[in-house]
Amino acid sequence: MRIRQVVLNLIGNAVRYTEQGRIRVAVSADELYMTFEIADTGPGIPVDDLELIFEPFSRGHNRPPSENSGSGLGLSICRQFVEMHGGKIWVNSEPGMGSVFSFKILIHPSETPASSPARWISQEKTWRDRKPRLTV
Repeated sequence: MRIRQVVLNLIGNAVRYTEQGRIRVAVSADELYMTFEIADTGPGIPVDDLELIFEPFSRGHNRPPSENSGSGLGLSICRQFVEMHGGKIWVNSEPGMGSVFSFKILIHPSETPASSPARWISQEKTWRDRKPRLTV
């Protein structure tokens, strides 16, 4: 489910930044890894931004004029999800030529993820039904 979210986020970014041209999604596999590539013909990413874009709250300087919102968390979250699955994410880009975001994950992870959904559930907390709200 989280890998699906990574793919959808990367495709969404490619669509947002590619005004004309194309977006290509490719998936390949070997014995150990499944590799995903999302390539676009957008404006590309300046070299100075390549190291920053995977950091929380960082946004590149080459945003489209219509792009005023966004927290700068999307690629950071993608990196966390990929790394939780024993993988790696990276980008190759050339200003004016587009970008290729790639990531690979283990096909058969050897261990359980570093964190599980149980981290959100407190064993000490007892369940209480909420009182229904009155509506007017």
